[in-house]
Parts: sequence; C-alpha cells; structure tokens
Amino acid sequence: MIVRLISLYIVVLYIYNTVRINHVYQPIVRKTTLTRTTPPQKPDLLFSTTHKWGTQLSTQIRNNYFKSAQLQYLKFLKDTKKLNTTIKIVVFARNVVESVVSGYLYHKSGKECWLDSNGRPGSSWMARNPCNFGFCLENLIADKQLYKNTTKNLCEILRDTDLYTGITIYTKVVYNFWYKYAFEVKKSQPNNVLYLCMKDIQPNIPEAVAKIKAFRDGKTYSKNSNNKKSKIYNGGHSTTKNETLRQMIRDIVQKVDKNVMGSKLADGQRLYNCSPPQIPEHV
Repeated sequence: MIVRLISLYIVVLYIYNTVRINHVYQPIVRKTTLTRTTPPQKPDLLFSTTHKWGTQLSTQIRNNYFKSAQLQYLKFLKDTKKLNTTIKIVVFARNVVESVVSGYLYHKSGKECWLDSNGRPGSSWMARNPCNFGFCLENLIADKQLYKNTTKNLCEILRDTDLYTGITIYTKVVYNFWYKYAFEVKKSQPNNVLYLCMKDIQPNIPEAVAKIKAFRDGKTYSKNSNNKKSKIYNGGHSTTKNETLRQMIRDIVQKVDKNVMGSKLADGQRLYNCSPPQIPEHV
C-alpha cells in the first residue's frame, strides 16, 4: 500500500512539474494586427459637361490635375446611375446663349463633319447625318418645313441656310440631343455634384482646382498649391472673333428660344445661372 502511494505521488509530482515548466517557458505570443500606413482612399471623381460647355477645358484640367477622374457627358449621367451616389461629380457649365452661339459657328464651319474638332480636314462623326447615339436630324428637328433635305449633314444645313433658319435648326438639335439632359440633371438637385461655370474657371485655374479638391476631400486647399505650369486650353475652338456677328447671333438665339422653343433655353439658363462673360467669349 505504501509502495502504491509513493508511486502515485511520484506520478502526480511529475505531471505537476511538466505542466509548470511548459507554462513558465512557453513563448509569449502577442496577438497583434499589423496595418499598413496607407493614405485614406479618396472618393471617386467624375468630370461632366456637355456640347460647347467646356469639354476641352474639363479634359485638360483632368489631365493636368486629376488624372484618375472619369469623364462623362451629362447626357449619360442619369442612365449610368451616378447621381446621388458616393461618386463626386464636377459639372462644367456655360452661359446657355453663349454655348448656342459657339456651337452654331463651330458646326457651320464644318467642324465634326468634313473637319475634325480642331479644324483639320477629314470626315468626322457627323459626316453623313448618322443615327448613332440617337443623332438623327429628322427626329431632333421634328419639323419638315425647317429640315427638308435628309441627305445633308448638320454642318451643310447650317452653311446653306439663312441665319435665322440655321440658328432655329441648330437650337432644336442642341436642345433635344444635349441640353435637355443637362437641364434635367440640375433640376433633379443631386446631392453629389459641384457646379462650375466656364467664365469663372478660365481666368483662375488654380482657384477652380482648389474648389474641386475641397469638394472631393471635404477640406480646404489653398489655390497657391496648384501652380502647375501646364498650359490649359482657352479658346482654341474659336471660329470667329467678329463681335458684331456674335451679338447678332445672340439676339436671334434669344428670339428663337422665345418664339420657337417656349423659353426652354432661358429656363435652363436660370438653373445653371452662368452669367455672360464680361470680356467677349470667342470659343
């Protein structure tokens, strides 16, 4: 009996010492999670505009300061479901009458028909009145008295008609294909959009860049920090600097808007509220 007790004592003592030794000398493992010190992810940024509202200007600001930003026409924002999302959208806008004047002169000169957008010879997407993207003149104008010859492209029509008729045709086209969608975006009051007017951007690019950064990141930036030397587009698409002609076209655009368009351009102008430039705008 005594022998059995001694044996049992030895076994218990052995087990105790083994457990104690393992406890004392077991390596200490600290459960830590290592995190990389990467900067916080900036929100997605998207630049949007429409025809003759600042396509070249917004593209060059994007290329010089915001290379990761997306580019998309206002026409497609609603369909692609980017409004009222976490995407930060910057809309480049322009005085509506000025944009119609600019577009009329631009296409009348053959741009995007038998010339490319920079005025170099070579047929472009409007060369033969295409219906791609829904650009069918007979549907956009919807007036056989104004648009009788379906074999001509838009540039040829503007070139071959009198000033009033040509501006009426162009105003219908530009509203139905581009501007009504731009007006719808502003009217819907999305919560993720910053609006900038071309006339405010062109004289002070660093200030515009600071506004865009502040909108994207939710903090203030100094305009002095945006001192890149890259040249920004400023009027390269000008088709005439004849201010007398341009003023005549402005007057006709306003008359056409009131008599033919039911003041739809004026309504859109009130939405965006981009005032005419103090210095004549030759773009």
